Amino acid sequence: MIKQHRRVLIVDNFPPDREMYHRYLQADLEYEYTLLEASSAEDGLGLCGVQSIDGILLDFSLPDLDGLEFLAELKKIPSGFHPPVIMITGQGNETIAAKAIKNGAEDYLVKNQITPQVLQLAVGSAIASNKLQQRIEQEKIVSQIAQQIRQSLNLAEILQTTVTLIRQFLQTNRVVIFQIQPDGSGTAIVESVGDEWKSLISTNFHSPYFTSPNIENYRQGLISTKTDIYNAGIDKYDVELLKQFQVKACLVMPLFQGEILWGLLIAHHCSSPRPWQEIDISLVKQLSTQIGIAIAQSELYQQVQSELMQRQQVEAELSESEAGLRLALEAAKMGTWNWNILTNQIKWCANMEALFGFQPGEFDGSYAMFVSRLHPEDGDRVLNAINLSVATGAEYNIEFRFVYPNGQIRWAQSKGQVFYNQTGQLIRMAGVDIDITAAQQLKAEKEELLQREQAARAEAEAANRSKDEFLAVVSHELRSPLNAILGWARLLRTRELDKETTNRALETIERNTQTQVQLIEDLLDVSRMIRGDLQLTMAPVKLATVIENTISSNSLTAEAKQIQLNSILNTDGQILGDLNRLQQIVTNLLTNAIKFTPQGGSVEICLQQDGSQIQIRVTDTGKGISQEFLPHVFDRFRRVDNSTERSTDGLGLGLAIVSHLTRLHGGTVAASSPGVGQGATFTVVLPLL
Repeated sequence: MIKQHRRVLIVDNFPPDREMYHRYLQADLEYEYTLLEASSAEDGLGLCGVQSIDGILLDFSLPDLDGLEFLAELKKIPSGFHPPVIMITGQGNETIAAKAIKNGAEDYLVKNQITPQVLQLAVGSAIASNKLQQRIEQEKIVSQIAQQIRQSLNLAEILQTTVTLIRQFLQTNRVVIFQIQPDGSGTAIVESVGDEWKSLISTNFHSPYFTSPNIENYRQGLISTKTDIYNAGIDKYDVELLKQFQVKACLVMPLFQGEILWGLLIAHHCSSPRPWQEIDISLVKQLSTQIGIAIAQSELYQQVQSELMQRQQVEAELSESEAGLRLALEAAKMGTWNWNILTNQIKWCANMEALFGFQPGEFDGSYAMFVSRLHPEDGDRVLNAINLSVATGAEYNIEFRFVYPNGQIRWAQSKGQVFYNQTGQLIRMAGVDIDITAAQQLKAEKEELLQREQAARAEAEAANRSKDEFLAVVSHELRSPLNAILGWARLLRTRELDKETTNRALETIERNTQTQVQLIEDLLDVSRMIRGDLQLTMAPVKLATVIENTISSNSLTAEAKQIQLNSILNTDGQILGDLNRLQQIVTNLLTNAIKFTPQGGSVEICLQQDGSQIQIRVTDTGKGISQEFLPHVFDRFRRVDNSTERSTDGLGLGLAIVSHLTRLHGGTVAASSPGVGQGATFTVVLPLL
């Protein structure tokens, strides 16, 4: 099993104590530690200023500063988040402990009470709590930017808010966004900068970031971080240019519009050199994605606005043309018709013949030839309107389709009225026809555009609802184990508990810490999946051994629910894959089956060979899957119940991770279920080695 890595700074002037902490932490079976040591507060603070540190073990009594003074100086070091500090004293002192916690210490330990387990648990809890707080603050900023993107189409406003929030989060001196121009140069378009530092917006600044080979690296999506520009191998000319604007450290993130490099988001630290933390880079990465969405949204909005303006212009021109045509028709009797009802003969002008697709002189004046051009679906409606006008004297006004000999369908608007002689006898009907084909096509296009816009809005709203629901679930799931940890931690700290209760408390803390770590790992896995950063270490693997280990790990959970756990392993074939990720696939499927199988049910896992492939099948007698939800069972963040009051925990990511890992191994995964309450079967197919 690959251990996760932690970097811990030990600040203690007594070498035997440093050696003891070193030994205790290196005994941790789950984590690998890089341990930095300092014998004075000054040395420790110096390391904090140049190193990325996950946690600090701090002796309260140091030769140059005490622990409280160290905490005060640590806060002055520029950083979005400072590493958590665990204060250690030679003897218990509640006053010192209270002051330490009040001044920012994460925990407080007494030397003669420290054991390997106590120290490992304290360090792990402090780092986990600190990382959780970092991610909560990070998600707040990302959510705030995402909400503004949903509510506003003003790109400049969104970008200004983004640089302001990033500068606040990073606690840095300047954040600026450059947009790449057609000639390859960059222009600073928005900036957030402290009052004591120069502004780039008001200065003609020729940035070194847009020179080769830098620009090619950014086109590949590479991030650049410089802790100290004077010791980073930067060209002397570029160093002098950055020096003019007081830059001592920088972080550069490329911004993309689709696949095209749109610009750069740059953070400058001017007061001193600065090590950029993982959380700093993670936040800027997430926000670069949101900025890309805002850029694409703004571009689409501008495109739609341009199209609408063009259409409005065409419509206005068409309206003007139609008005001119009507005046011309009234003045010159163009496009006019005259029907002599007594003789049943119709007279058309030349333009009327062209309008209906006749050659000059082809129209014979008969009512039947006119009717022959009407669209079959509109013929009766036109004739009824004519008959109504003849019978009642009402105005004749109708839009209808007619068909050219070549099959082309056109639209016309026909207006007319009946005329009587002096004796009141109906003698004729006359009017004008106008070709409105272009207007009808424009109307149809408008309706189609409106439908597309409504569909896009509905899709965006559905995506936002899904994201909001997921964030609510994340908040609930991350808080639940943390509440249990904090509750037992307070009891351990404030009360004298017997050995049995103490063990139960430590077990609860450990179990909930593992639950929280697994939730965070699932989120990180999905983040890697989305970015395409999930890597596999390939080697020959026996799936039978993987399944046996998984069953052994989950047997107690199954026994607790009185679930019968059966396995049928019909092959010992090998595949080429990543052992840990294959273990994750089987574990996710098996724990999912146990979770959704009621007490007294059964779960069966079967391994068999099918030609050149090997098949893992997990079948349960659990709650089953509805046919409506079955197509979405492997979607990220999709659950049958997204409320925080559901009966099962988890983020709904396990099956999505299974699907992605299976595809990375060149396999497929499928789910089937007869319906709700009738169990489910998940089948993974992988190629044999």
